[in-house]
Formats: sequence, structure tokens, C-alpha cells
Amino acid sequence: MTHISSTRVRKERAKGRSAYQVNLRQQTRAAILSGAARVFSQTPYVHATIDDLIRAANISRATFYQHFESKLALAIEIYDGIGPNWRSHYEKLCDPQVRRPEGLRLWLDQLVHMYTVHGYISGLVLQLELYEPSFRERLHADRAGLIHHLGALKVPGFVETLGDNPEARLQFARATLLMRTIAQVCTDASAYLDVLGPELTELELRAATENLAAFIKC
Repeated sequence: MTHISSTRVRKERAKGRSAYQVNLRQQTRAAILSGAARVFSQTPYVHATIDDLIRAANISRATFYQHFESKLALAIEIYDGIGPNWRSHYEKLCDPQVRRPEGLRLWLDQLVHMYTVHGYISGLVLQLELYEPSFRERLHADRAGLIHHLGALKVPGFVETLGDNPEARLQFARATLLMRTIAQVCTDASAYLDVLGPELTELELRAATENLAAFIKC
């Protein structure tokens, strides 16, 4: 009969419990994020409460705080979930074909689609920018990082933002304004089409495409 040491058994059991605990933690975190999607899509961020979030996730308050230290921390994780997609879409501007006028309009339409797919997150980001000063700093830092990243990739218009001279700083301000405008236009087209109407929405998209083309000197 093969002898199995008690130490090995304990280690295997501990390993099994650990895997189970990791899986359970992942499931709970996913439940919190799923519940938060329902809450934030129906309730303005400033009015949503921890009680709303824990009820939506069907967890206790203590369990919530094991995963997130605050409502803001949860909202930032949701925002972080779309960050890579946002960054990779802007990186497409490295392609000269994308930078052609017709390519830029397609690029913008695709960005609008991303906003539409993410739905409530666009509105959540706007609310966070309005109500959470620390998030405004984070959003500005992310936008600045992307501008300089595109400059490092030699994307025309953005490359001129690099440096510490007056013209580079002015170009950085132009890039910041352009990105803020694009974000607003995408939000309008994805969430406020019924308010603005198709004609004004189309004109906004056309104007944003022209502004982007002028910035990258197409």
C-alpha cells in the first residue's frame, strides 16, 4: 500500500482551497462589476449609494469593501476596463490609410460605435470628471499620456507636442482640446442622438473629422 504523507495531503488540500478561494473572489468581483453596470446605467453616479451597489451584486457591505475601498474605486476600475480599447483605437492613426479623409471618418464612426457598445460608461466618465476632482486629474494624465504616446509613434500633429518649448506646449493644448471635442461628439452621437437629431449629429461628426484632419495635416 502506497504511503502518502500527512504533510503532502495538507499541502494538496491547501492548494485546492486556495484555487477555490481565488475563483470565488473572481466571481464576487465580477458580480460587483455586473451589478454596478446596472446601477450606474439607471442612477446618476452622484446619487448611487453603496447600498444600491451591494443589493445589485447580492453581497454584504463587508464583502464589497474587501474588493473596493469606495464607490469611486469601483467606478475607476470600470473606466480602466475600457482604457486599452481607447488607446489602441487612437494608435490606428499611425496608419497613413487611416489618416486619409475617408479613413478618418470611418475611424470616428468606429469610435462612436465603441462609445455605443460601452453604453453607460461614457456617461459615467463624464459624471466622474464633474464630481470627482481626483478623477479629473487621472483623466487629464491619461489624455496627456496618450498625446505624448502618439507623438512618440510619429503621428503627424501629435509629434509636434513633444518638447518643452512654447510651440510644443501650444500644440499640446490643441491636441487636448481636440481629444475633448472628439469625446463630446462621440458621446453626443452615441447617447444624445434623440435629443440633437440626426442632422446636427451628422454635422458634428463632419466637423470633428475636419478638425482631426487639419490637426494631423491631411
